[in-house]
Amino acid sequence: MEQYPDEFYKYKVLPELINALEFGGAGSKALTPILKFGGKLSNEEYDNLIVPVIVKLFASPDRGIRLSLCENLNQYVEHLSSKVVNDKIFVNMAMGFNDTNVCPPNFKFL
Repeated sequence: MEQYPDEFYKYKVLPELINALEFGGAGSKALTPILKFGGKLSNEEYDNLIVPVIVKLFASPDRGIRLSLCENLNQYVEHLSSKVVNDKIFVNMAMGFNDTNVCPPNFKFL
């Protein structure tokens, strides 16, 4: 990642990853690099580019994406306002608790 200028990731790679994640094909594995590249954005850019994607993904029926969002919460939680969490994210997150598949496919009990 250090080989290329930040603008390359901001204007070329990040938009493509976001599109691939939002419109299918990328799956939950694209979330990690999106959040990593998003860490190089200013707060305003993060709020405009990444936060809407996070909000949209919390409404996703894909369990893998919702699980990945929860696992990576520490990478984006500081960018979420209380209003966004209360009005847009919490409802979808709470509905996820009603999911009948309680464990992720790779989860193993000790």
